[in-house]
Amino acid sequence: MTHELDNEIKAKDFTYKKVKSTEQGSVFSIHDNESDKEYGYEVFMRKTTPLCIDFEKRTYSETEFKQRYPKANDFGVWAWSVKTLERAEEILSSLKTPTK
Repeated sequence: MTHELDNEIKAKDFTYKKVKSTEQGSVFSIHDNESDKEYGYEVFMRKTTPLCIDFEKRTYSETEFKQRYPKANDFGVWAWSVKTLERAEEILSSLKTPTK
């Protein structure tokens, strides 16, 4: 079982709102937390990681996974930040279906 990303992810200064999700990846719009001004879009491949079931013992599930949101060093590798929804959707449609 894979846990999907939330439709809205709040960070310190920005809120990321899911625009589109496919088997290949997702598109999120970027919004300023104070003004709700939209700054652009983040598009990224679908990546999963095992769900941690015991943080102290570092035990991970073999059957449950969660979808990953990219970190800063993932951009340019499997995630991209773009200005327009049209460009984000172009990138999303070019992504290949992930293999397990």
